[in-house]
Amino acid sequence: MKTDKPVLVVGPVRNCAKTLRDDVLRIRLALQDYEVHWFLVESDSADKSIKVLEELSKEIPNFGFISLGYLEQHYPQRTVRLAIARNRYIQEARGRDVDYVVAADFDGINNAISVEAIRSCNERDDWDVVCGNQDGPYYDVWALRAKGWLEHDVWVVADNLRANGMSLEEAMKQEVYPYMRRVPLDSEWIKVESAYSGFTIYKKQALISAEHIPLYPDGREQCELVPLNNKIRESGYKIFINPRLVSGGLNDYTRGLV
Repeated sequence: MKTDKPVLVVGPVRNCAKTLRDDVLRIRLALQDYEVHWFLVESDSADKSIKVLEELSKEIPNFGFISLGYLEQHYPQRTVRLAIARNRYIQEARGRDVDYVVAADFDGINNAISVEAIRSCNERDDWDVVCGNQDGPYYDVWALRAKGWLEHDVWVVADNLRANGMSLEEAMKQEVYPYMRRVPLDSEWIKVESAYSGFTIYKKQALISAEHIPLYPDGREQCELVPLNNKIRESGYKIFINPRLVSGGLNDYTRGLV
């Protein structure tokens, strides 16, 4: 991440009051080499997320946010609401004089991001999108597409298994958990078709070339990040997982796997 311009940190916020402040401060510290600007997109919170955002906007320079109100009454599907929020920060990024956009989740998943992890992204300069890793099993398999690892939507298969009588637990054991493999921190960068993992750095031009699409043509939910990444690659940009860009450790998705 080499830039003489500010870095824009973006992300969706819903019911993150308990973790939001710590996550913002942790990410801010990890990005200490850069001038950081913020644009978070809140919606549908039933806790004190907006209050925390208002407090942060008074305490942290260049901290901005927007609330989209209550989307759920009009958009009951979660991926649709996420796509609306994420596309709103793409819209914002288009008008910002930045080289990089850092997209992050603020629900406590990024509990290990560090300045060393960010600096490891400077070891190569052939990337346009670099996605995080975990010090533990790699949890974000819905957004993941990587040849030789995972090349399909695990939840389409898992839902089909459940429709044929399999329990959720058994469907996940068969179709979801096997793909949550560890990526050793000292391994080579992994070129992927899609990834996210709760923390991703985009070159601005790569991000604004695409948009998040939340539904398959038949109306079923899909991970909104996969079509985004497909379009980014179609535009000629390269996406990698950087094993040393560790953003978190064990979490609710993977704690039972060790």
